[in-house]
Amino acid sequence: MTRLQEQIETVLPLEPTFDFVADFANAERWDPGVFRSTRLDDGPLRQGSRFALDVRLGQRIAPMTYEVSALERPHRVVLVGAGSGVEAVDEIVFEP
Repeated sequence: MTRLQEQIETVLPLEPTFDFVADFANAERWDPGVFRSTRLDDGPLRQGSRFALDVRLGQRIAPMTYEVSALERPHRVVLVGAGSGVEAVDEIVFEP
């Protein structure tokens, strides 16, 4: 299994930063590997919220569906994605 780990430091406030990043409809705005991202349901972000992403895989754009599997605002979100023969688990942790 391939594992990717990145760390980003910011002076932005914790809670609004968490809300923006955890909502994967915003992923195309902060993740260069995402071509397009859309929320598939309505209401507040919660466990079970779903997103359609078109991700860059080499020279092609591949569709994936992500679902929030854990949400611990404002410290941790886990999203599970699948599509185009690819599976992913994105765990994003926020610390002050």
